Amino acid sequence: MKKTITIILLLTINIFYAQIQRLDGLISASETDRAIFSYDNSGNSTSTIIQHRDTVNDDWQDGNDGAYCFFDANNVITSTIIKESENYQDKTDYTYDTNGKISSTILAVYDWINNTWIENGDASYTYDTNGNLTEILTNYSDVTLSSGDQLSSSGVKKELLTYNSVNKKTSYKRYFQNNDGSWDLSMEEIYSYNSDDMLILIEQDATHKTELTYNTDGNLIEEVNSYLDEQTNNWTYSSKDIYSYDNSVSESDMLLPNSYILSYIFDSNHYTFNNKITNSYEYDWNSTTNDWDTNPRFVATWYYSDTALTTNNIDIHNYTVFPNPTTNQVKFDITDFEKIEIYDITGKLITKTKTNIVNMENVPSGTYLYRIQKGNETISGKIIKK
Repeated sequence: MKKTITIILLLTINIFYAQIQRLDGLISASETDRAIFSYDNSGNSTSTIIQHRDTVNDDWQDGNDGAYCFFDANNVITSTIIKESENYQDKTDYTYDTNGKISSTILAVYDWINNTWIENGDASYTYDTNGNLTEILTNYSDVTLSSGDQLSSSGVKKELLTYNSVNKKTSYKRYFQNNDGSWDLSMEEIYSYNSDDMLILIEQDATHKTELTYNTDGNLIEEVNSYLDEQTNNWTYSSKDIYSYDNSVSESDMLLPNSYILSYIFDSNHYTFNNKITNSYEYDWNSTTNDWDTNPRFVATWYYSDTALTTNNIDIHNYTVFPNPTTNQVKFDITDFEKIEIYDITGKLITKTKTNIVNMENVPSGTYLYRIQKGNETISGKIIKK
């Protein structure tokens, strides 16, 4: 009898404890560049380090535009630090409003003689009633380092963003202020979307454009950059990025770093994928052969590991979970279930209920897993608490 009970318990645990994929890092095919992601037990980002290989000493070194990103317990960025040639260069410290939006930043440069950071700017952020960022106003000031070197950067930069009726970004404009108070437009981007509200075109200053293509699963698979040849007035390719995926793993079964980090790596805010990305490739356009280079200029492999707690994803029902991400409560649009349980990614039970509304207002921000018991079946998924 004891053996029978033990077997039943093990089977129950095995069903619930499957595998969730956690993105731990990226590394180039030539092993010259890598990004390392760290998380806490709640699935929040804690740090990201971008490194480059020292070919002389054959080890990984910070620097050469290596970036550090640090987060607090709510999975929000507290500071980013950029290093170059083993020297600290720039730092940005972030503050947030009651809605979790960035409200201001402080910019600083490093004084290596005194080993201190010297403020050289600040920025304020403005949002519309839908929570969309509409303006960033940055003030820069000149700095004199202990070495006597002067960093001249005084001035004011203004960034304006607009959105459509479904809160998709439609334009971005960057201005710098003249001494007389007038503004000069330095860059403009226009964004276009398809019928599924997916970004398909970015036009920059009418001289550069980026075209994006997705597969049927909604994953970004190709990003092509072109520029306008002023002599021929024709568009000419410059580079393209190709992404490959493991379609057996959905985004809901993955633990990813703070979205800012992926934006930094993609060098954009338009990455979109619903499945596990495995590789990315960068190709240059060859004007001699009038074709893309056969060999990619850069290849990156995305590395994952398994977390302690995962789900079985037995989902044969039509139901919704909203809002997700959430800031307070989550509603499960499902009927005829016995109970709903919420776990953190270490397997600790956070709460359980027999109603279809779960209050998460007092739960720390992070990644959580839910399990719905419905008859003999278990339905599982992921909830993000902002």
